[in-house]
Amino acid sequence: MGQRRLFAKYPKKPEPLPKKKKEEVAEWTPDYVFWRWLKLTIFFSIAFLIMLYYEEIYLASERRKNNNNGDI
Repeated sequence: MGQRRLFAKYPKKPEPLPKKKKEEVAEWTPDYVFWRWLKLTIFFSIAFLIMLYYEEIYLASERRKNNNNGDI
């Protein structure tokens, strides 16, 4: 009896909203593949150059520390 009363105070479970249809994935046409490849190539090239730049800065600072150790 107490159990029925407990669930009586909650509203009915709402009906689920109708599901959206999944959007169609872009077709793998040669043109689409080319532009996607080009965008990814440019992005990763720039990322690689930035990594090289920061590596050079790090190595230069390490060299500077090592050279200054003898002068102190």
